[in-house]
Amino acid sequence: MPDWKSFVRDHIQLNELLPARQLEIIEDVAQQLEDVYQEALRNGLTESQAEATAEQHIPDWQWFSNEVSRSQPRSRASQNLIEHSHSEKAGLRAMLYELMRDLIYGARMLRKNPRFTIIVVLTIALGISATTAIFSVVNAVILKPLPYDHPEQILWVWGKFSQGDRAAISPPDFLDYRARAKSFEKFAAMHVMHQFVPAPMTLNTSAGPVKIDSALVTAGFFEVFGARPHAGRTFVAADEQQDTSAVILSYSAWQEHFVGDPQIIGKSIVINQSGYTVVGVMQKGFGYPLDVDLWSPLVFASPDMQQRKFHFLRPIVRVREGMSIETAQAELQTIASQLEKQYPESNRTWRTRLETLQEQMVGNLRRPLFVIFAAVSFLLLIACVNVANLLLARAASRQKEIAIRVALGAGRFRVMMQLLAEGLLISIPSGLLGLLLAHWSLEAFRTAGPDFLPRLQEVSVDRTTLLFTLLSSVVTGILFSIAPAIDIMPHLTSERLKEGKYSGTRTAGGRLRQMLAVCEIALSLILLAGAGLLLKSFWNLTHVDLGFQPENLLTMRTSLDEKRYPTPESVVRFVEAAMQKLGSLPGVDSVAAGSGIPLIPAGGDRFFTIEGRPAPAQDADKPNAQFRAVTKDYFKTLSVPVMRGRSFGDQDHETSAKVVIVNEPFVKKFFTGGDAIGKRIDIDVGTPFLAEIVGIVKGTRQNLVNPPDPEMYVLHKQAPMGYFLVAVRSPGASVSAQTVRSALQELDKEVAFQRFRTMNEVKAQAAIRNRLNATLLAGAAAIALLLAAVGIYGVLSFSVEQRHQEIGVRLALGAQRLDILALILRYGIRLAAIGLVMGITGALLLTRLMQTLLFEVSPNDPLILAAVSFLLALVAIVACLVPALRATRIDPLLTLRYE
Repeated sequence: MPDWKSFVRDHIQLNELLPARQLEIIEDVAQQLEDVYQEALRNGLTESQAEATAEQHIPDWQWFSNEVSRSQPRSRASQNLIEHSHSEKAGLRAMLYELMRDLIYGARMLRKNPRFTIIVVLTIALGISATTAIFSVVNAVILKPLPYDHPEQILWVWGKFSQGDRAAISPPDFLDYRARAKSFEKFAAMHVMHQFVPAPMTLNTSAGPVKIDSALVTAGFFEVFGARPHAGRTFVAADEQQDTSAVILSYSAWQEHFVGDPQIIGKSIVINQSGYTVVGVMQKGFGYPLDVDLWSPLVFASPDMQQRKFHFLRPIVRVREGMSIETAQAELQTIASQLEKQYPESNRTWRTRLETLQEQMVGNLRRPLFVIFAAVSFLLLIACVNVANLLLARAASRQKEIAIRVALGAGRFRVMMQLLAEGLLISIPSGLLGLLLAHWSLEAFRTAGPDFLPRLQEVSVDRTTLLFTLLSSVVTGILFSIAPAIDIMPHLTSERLKEGKYSGTRTAGGRLRQMLAVCEIALSLILLAGAGLLLKSFWNLTHVDLGFQPENLLTMRTSLDEKRYPTPESVVRFVEAAMQKLGSLPGVDSVAAGSGIPLIPAGGDRFFTIEGRPAPAQDADKPNAQFRAVTKDYFKTLSVPVMRGRSFGDQDHETSAKVVIVNEPFVKKFFTGGDAIGKRIDIDVGTPFLAEIVGIVKGTRQNLVNPPDPEMYVLHKQAPMGYFLVAVRSPGASVSAQTVRSALQELDKEVAFQRFRTMNEVKAQAAIRNRLNATLLAGAAAIALLLAAVGIYGVLSFSVEQRHQEIGVRLALGAQRLDILALILRYGIRLAAIGLVMGITGALLLTRLMQTLLFEVSPNDPLILAAVSFLLALVAIVACLVPALRATRIDPLLTLRYE
C-alpha cells in the first residue's frame, strides 16, 4: 500500500502555516488520495493503475500549495503582515494580486488543453470579426457625423406635388425661395444633369485630353458645406448672371492634372475645346457630389432657366444656428403658398419639405445595415452559446478541482472570479484576432467598392471600432463564463462537498446544456430564415421580366457641350453620325441612343394633355409620364416588343408630323377601356409638341424593384437631346468598349463617352445591394448552422459520456444496439424539435422587420420556413448520429465490472 503521507509531504509546500495545521492538511489530503486509490481498485484497476490514478488526483501541486496557504490561517509573522496591510490601498493591491494569480492560473489551464483553447478562441474570433466589420460600416455610414462644419445644419430641399414628394425645383422658384427665406445662412442649388450622375467632360492637359466629371452649382454652394477654397475664391452672385466661364478645380484634379501649379488661379484651361478660367481650387478632400473634379456656375440667363414648370435644380441649404428645422420648414411652406397664388398655373399644390443631408444620403441604407448588424450579432450570440456549452462540459471535468479549492477555503466569489478570469483570457485574444480578421475583411470590402454605399472610404477600424471590439470581447467573455458559474455555484456547499457529491452538477448542468443547444438551434433557424428570404428575393430580382433583352448590349453615356453644339440641328447631326459610325462596325447588329435607357436613371417626367379632353387649368393637374427622346432603332436595339401599331421609321423625321410611342402602363393608366393608337397628345417640352400615338410597346423597368412606369417616346430628331446614352447590340458581344470608343473619337475626340458597361453589368449593379445583403446574411447563417451542429453534437456526446453506465446496463439486460441508437437519437431530435419550434416562432416575429428588403416574397414565406427547418433538422440528425453510434459500441461487460 502506498505511503500517501510521505507522498504528500514530498509534493506540498506549506511553509507559511503553523506546524500543527500543516500536519492536519497532510493527513487530510493523504486520506483523499487513499480514498481515490481504493475506489480505483474497486473499479477493476490494477494496483499500479490505481496508484497512478490517485497521484493524478491533484494535478498541480504548486497551485494546490498556494491555494492551501492562501486559504488557511498564517504563521504569526504572516498574520502580523496582513493586519498591517488593512488599508484601502493595500486592499486594492491585494485584489490586483489575486486577479493576476487567477489570470496566470487560467492561462496555465488553457495551455494544458491547446486544442480546446484554439477551438473556443477561433469560434469567438469569428463572431467578433463579423460584428466588428459590420459595426465599422454602420459607424462610418450612419453613426459618424458627416465631414462638414456643423453637418446637422445642412438640409436638402425636396419639392412636393400631388403626384410625388421627391421632386426637383424649377430655377425661378429656387430664386424666389432664396430671396425670401430668412431661416437659412446659405441657400444654394446644383444641377448634375440627371439624378446624381456628374456630367462627363474632356479636359486638355499637358499630358493630353483626360475625362473628368463636373457639376453645375450656384453661388453659396461651398459655403453650405463650410468648405473653403485652398486657393482663389468660390462662386459669387455675379457668376450666375452671365457666362463668365469660371470654374473651380477639386484639390485632387489640381494635383493630378496640373501638378499642383501654384499659379493656376486666373489661368485659362481648355474643356471640350472651349476656354475656361480657373477662379479657385477647393480644399483637400471636398468633392461633393460623388467626388467631381470640377464645378461650373449655374447661369440663370438662358431661356430654360426661366421656365417655372421645368424642375431640375436640387437646392441644398444651411439653416441658421439655433433655428429649428420645423421653423425653417414652416417658412418654406409660407413662401410656397405665396408662389401658388402668384403663379397658379405652375405652382398649384406645390410644396417643399426639408430633409437632413445625412438622411438623404443614408436614409434608405439604415434598415438594411441594421438588419445585417442584428444578424451578425445573432452569430456572435450563437458563438457565445457554443463556447458556453464547451465550458460547461469542461467544468464538469473540473468539479473535483473546484471542490478541493472550496474545501480548502475558497469562497464563491473567488471561484466566480476564477471562472471570469478564464473567460476573459479566451475573449480578449479572440477580440484581437477578430479585429485583425475584420481589418482584412474591410480592406477587401473597400476594394470591391459597392458604389451604392456612401462614405465607403471612411469605413475603417478607427478608435470607435476599437472600443466596440474591446467592449464586445469583455461582454462575450462574461456571457460565456456565466454558464459554468451558474452550473457550479449551487453545489458549492460544504455539506455536499463533505458527502463527496461532486457529481451533483450532472443534472443541472445537463439541463443547462440542453437549453443552450435549443437556443443555438432557434437562433440559427432565425438566421437561416432571414438568409433564405433574402436569397429568394435576390433570385426574384435577377429573374424579373425587364421588358427588354439585356444580353449582348454595351452601354455608355455622354453629354454635348452647348458651346460646341449650340443648335438642335448640330446635336442631331452628331447623334446621327454616331449611330451611323457605330452601326457600321463589324459585328454590330443595331445601335440606338436615348435620353434614358432601362435600368439607368435619366431624364424626367413631362406633363401632357390628351387632345379632345378638357385641359386642366394648372400644370399640377395635368397627366405626366416619363419622357424619352430616342433614335429610330431604339426598340429594335433593346429588343422591346412593339405590342400594337408601329415603331419609328424613315418616314419620321425633323419636318414630318410629330409622332410618339407609348408603353402599355401608359395606355393602362390614361386610356383605360379605349384605343390609344391614332390619338394625339400635347407634350409640354417648352415648345408646342402635338404628337400622334403611332405605337404601343411593352413596358420596361427603370429599376429591378418597381414595375414599369408610364413612358412616352419621341424621335430625337423631333426633340434633340444634349445628354444621351448609347446602346450597342452585338451578338456574342463581339464589339469591345475600346472599339466603340475609338470609333466615336474619330467623330469628335473632345466628346467624352464614359461608363462603358454591358447591360448585364448594369443589371448586376442594380441588384448589388440585394446581392450583398443576401451574401452577408447567407454567410452568417452558414456559420450559425455549423455552430448549431457542433452545439448539439457536444450536448449529445457529453450525454453519452454521462450515461455510459446506464447504457451498459441496458445492453446487459438485453437491449439491442438499435434500441440504444434510437434512444440517443430521440433525445437529440427532441432537443432539435424544441429549438425548431422556438426558431420558427422567432422567425415569424423578426422577419417582419425585413419586409422592406424583400422583393416578391412574404416575410413569412411558408416554403422558406419549411426549407430551412428541414435543412436544420437534417443537420441536427447528422450531428446526433455520431454520438449515437458511439453509444451503441459501449461494452456491457466492462460496464458491469465497473458497477
